[in-house]
Amino acid sequence: MVNTLYGFIADAEMPYFACFRKPTSTSLMLTYPVPPFTTIIGMIANALGISRPVYFEGISKLQELLWLNMRPLLLSGRPSRETVRMLKLLADDLEQALANLVEAFRIETDESFIRVRELIRRAIQASERPRRPYFTQALTQVFEGLGKSLSQQQAAEICDRLLREFKKTSRGKLVAFPSSPMHKYFLVHPSFRFFVASENGDAINEIVDALRHPKRPLYLGQSDDMVVVKVVWQGEIFPTESDLAWAILVGTRVGDRQPVELLRLPLAFASERQVLYSPLLSLPAQFPFHLANPEPMWRFGEETVPLICIREAMQNAVVGEAGGN
Repeated sequence: MVNTLYGFIADAEMPYFACFRKPTSTSLMLTYPVPPFTTIIGMIANALGISRPVYFEGISKLQELLWLNMRPLLLSGRPSRETVRMLKLLADDLEQALANLVEAFRIETDESFIRVRELIRRAIQASERPRRPYFTQALTQVFEGLGKSLSQQQAAEICDRLLREFKKTSRGKLVAFPSSPMHKYFLVHPSFRFFVASENGDAINEIVDALRHPKRPLYLGQSDDMVVVKVVWQGEIFPTESDLAWAILVGTRVGDRQPVELLRLPLAFASERQVLYSPLLSLPAQFPFHLANPEPMWRFGEETVPLICIREAMQNAVVGEAGGN
């Protein structure tokens, strides 16, 4: 039984749009009304500067540490949603795949060889959508020669050259083979309040410092959805009981004239390609939500919040496929 946690409240404002894509949506890209727990953890990892080659290991450590919850900050309780029609150019995938590969070569660990080979395979796939035979052939030679005719240093130099060549010849040019039109839902200028806690006070201090001085520009959801984060409270939090909930509730809740939206959110990653979903959640239209009877909560300053321990929730989570934000 945990009697004390260390935590903070962070307000996140997105000055333009946001899309927290549901992994099962394709040509019609639907959005969750709030960021998934995986998205919040990803934002924290980005603030800490966790590099892509060791990203999953860093995410796993955060999942072990953190207790989370959230709520929208707008008075209506919901950011408004809009839909747009768009084309996604397929060339973007190759540049990112090459950049990931170059970064992976810079980190030398026992697992890096296997990781590099997987990233080369992904880069080859990206070079075929649309077809770029020069890059496909060069990457295939690296894949087949790595550890044989090519040393890791030689392979790294080739991949770095390929990335520079791609940027020089392809950046800013339209691809001849865009995808078919997609419809995408956006949240317009959304704002959220995040409640973050842990039994490890040093970890909380490190996260707060990273959010105030992030190692990389922060985004929430997709990489072009920038976010401004402000830590508005930090301290020890204690268990309490209250009939007022200032965040999402676990389970199906019914209140007198208090509508809720039922949803399951991506909770955590079991592996790089397997996401775990939360139990059924109730997102009230307005806060605080008035409960019929007091329930166990955690007190963040003046607000009482039911927290979800990610580590414990993973034990009974619903398995799904990764692919959302």
